[in-house]
Amino acid sequence: MHPTRYTSLIRRIASAFAGDFNQNSIVRGTAHQVSRSRDSLMAPRSLASGRWLRMTVGALLVVMVLAAGSVSAASWYFTDQLVTPDHSAPRFDIAVHDSTSKAVELDKTNETLRPGVWGLEWPAGHAIIGAITSISSGTVNRALVRATAPLARGLRVAMNSQVYWDDPELSFGIPSQTVDVPSELGSLHDWFVAGSPTDFAIVVHGRNAPITDGMRLVPALVDLGLSILLIRYRNDVGSPPSPDHLLHLGDTEWRDLQAAVQWAVSRGAQRIVLVGISMGGAVVEMFMERSSVARRVAALVLDSPVLSWDALLRFQADRRRLPDALVGPTELVLRLRIGFDSGIYDAVRDAGLVHVPILLFQDGQETLTPPDRAAALGRARPNLVEYHFYRQSGHVEEWNADPGGYTFILRAFLARTLNLLTTVTPT
Repeated sequence: MHPTRYTSLIRRIASAFAGDFNQNSIVRGTAHQVSRSRDSLMAPRSLASGRWLRMTVGALLVVMVLAAGSVSAASWYFTDQLVTPDHSAPRFDIAVHDSTSKAVELDKTNETLRPGVWGLEWPAGHAIIGAITSISSGTVNRALVRATAPLARGLRVAMNSQVYWDDPELSFGIPSQTVDVPSELGSLHDWFVAGSPTDFAIVVHGRNAPITDGMRLVPALVDLGLSILLIRYRNDVGSPPSPDHLLHLGDTEWRDLQAAVQWAVSRGAQRIVLVGISMGGAVVEMFMERSSVARRVAALVLDSPVLSWDALLRFQADRRRLPDALVGPTELVLRLRIGFDSGIYDAVRDAGLVHVPILLFQDGQETLTPPDRAAALGRARPNLVEYHFYRQSGHVEEWNADPGGYTFILRAFLARTLNLLTTVTPT
């Protein structure tokens, strides 16, 4: 509630109480005048002052309760946005105007004008679109790389960064299998690509994102000869829910990553690369801080990672032009709902704990987490953090904007860090 509304409400409540008081005082004053006693004449004025004070205090307390209720409701709403699992379908709000086997004509929107490689999704299929070939007053023509079903005129689609929609075998023809990884909540059904018997990459997707979130990295990791495990964690589709059916922002999910690392170690892994995307970055960082098997990790790859939940909340409040004072109550509600003190996690503040090389990708058009945190981490540990900033990309869309450049950077970093004998050339 806006402060001016509080003031107006105070006035209305005080006026209502004052009106009630004044009406009663006339009657009492008339009754006391009959006695001609000085004490009795003074009593109504004393009673009036006391009652006015009580009514004013009462009004203020009512407003404070209402204000606290408004803040609590807003805080609950914002925590809901963070901790509620949401695997609903996207909005299919882009119209297909025409298509051939090699091109598709779409509504002209901010989304469809983005350069690079993107996914299209609709209830009956998926497609991959590439470069823009022409632009008219109301439509955009783009290269059509592949599609699982016809893109008929009038079809409504969603465009997103999830370019690949199935396991590595169906996406790239790379042999893969589903493996059951035991966790404290039950079996997690992860995707595994066999490669090196000792060098593994484990990919952790973002908040409410599917396991395919990191699929775009698979070909580069295969080229390096790594075994790959793309993991699910609690509350994912097809995975065991957390006891409260809420996301815990990495505070418990890191234990599912630990289960994946233990699975890899049991199969011979000696050096492990952890890839964290968005909230997956927080899962990776908390694992590194808390797990006894973190010593197996040789390098990290972080893509638009959440490096501080406190900073994220303040960033979101600022984007919505909300008072910074709302952040504290929101963090309190988080503690009450999921038992997580968001203040204990700050990868920039705790950068001194970093002991492995990090490849850090950050976009400049962030809508989730403040991009300056990634730059700050790079400055804090320049000897260990290789930082790449994509000014025109959105959240976790660096690969989409420049697949070849992103892949070259990833392969070069891992080849150097792991001392792999491979030829890395720009693509």
